[in-house]
Amino acid sequence: MTGLVGAVVGGAITYLASIQQAREARAQRRDAEKPEAARRSQDRRLTAYAGFLTSARQFRNAVRSPHHHGAGLRVPIQEIDVLARAADSAGSLVFLLGESGRTGSACGTVLRTIGDVVGAVHDGETDPDQVRWKT
Repeated sequence: MTGLVGAVVGGAITYLASIQQAREARAQRRDAEKPEAARRSQDRRLTAYAGFLTSARQFRNAVRSPHHHGAGLRVPIQEIDVLARAADSAGSLVFLLGESGRTGSACGTVLRTIGDVVGAVHDGETDPDQVRWKT
């Protein structure tokens, strides 16, 4: 009988020790995953920022006036619309992933400017040289 009680007590101690070890292993994994999760989050933000800047730059390059007066737009208006939509989509991701209000504000300013430019381009669709740019 004593042997049976000893076996049960020994088994219970082993079981409790294994539960404690499993808890400690989970806590160690969580602690090890925190820096990795922070790095992945930063990578996603930087990728979103880079995508937005690339889209905004492509739009800017498309609507930039040519070097000589009277040359009109360098790309079709439909392509300008596509580039504006791409910048808007990329900006949405920046708003979702951005951590600072300043980032969101700057992104919003760029998107409003893109919208103003698209409106001006469409207003001057028949004669792009007559577009009145706001200053």
